[in-house]
Amino acid sequence: MADRANDEVFERFRRLLPGMSAYLLDGWDLLEEEPPHRTMAHLVAHVAREIESGLRDVVRGLVGRRPKREGEENGHLKEVEALLADLGLSKHPDADSWRTFATKENWSRVAHRKDLGAPRAHQLVTERWQRFVAMLRAVLDAVDAKFLEVVRTVEQYAAIEVPTKKQIKELKACLPPESIAADRFLKKATAGCAAPTSRERLLRRATRG
Repeated sequence: MADRANDEVFERFRRLLPGMSAYLLDGWDLLEEEPPHRTMAHLVAHVAREIESGLRDVVRGLVGRRPKREGEENGHLKEVEALLADLGLSKHPDADSWRTFATKENWSRVAHRKDLGAPRAHQLVTERWQRFVAMLRAVLDAVDAKFLEVVRTVEQYAAIEVPTKKQIKELKACLPPESIAADRFLKKATAGCAAPTSRERLLRRATRG
């Protein structure tokens, strides 16, 4: 990691996907190694594919969206479009790269060899990786904001003794029942409570499917 901006992206990526942090580190290492691996472009592309797939998994879990159906036409792009909308990034210039990586610049096209030809050129992934990291930064910004939004909402409603139907509906909209956020913040909001409280009942009702 050659600069502070990359350090920040890595730390935030590590918090969100701790088990996948090695993939991101290896991507940078592969690009910086001298002399470079002969198949560097293919190796970086494989790493990027795993990162992008993992990112979709965790964002999908955060917002409570179900996985796309296998074999659906343009399924990858449709899922990316939906996740960008969920994160409020539909018009973000850097996040727009995610659409490109789901279509004409799909990493799988670089990762796999072309017939029996020589390895792909290193230059093919250098600039593309920079845009990929910029896309990660934009998505991580939005994910951080989404979690912060959930925390504030839970704290706001946790103090309510007798919630109204409207308040339960509002909390339910913020905490999709299948989301990582619902599970994580339900545990956080009820931690340390010796017995069931109105807060627990509110959260259970709000996250009921």
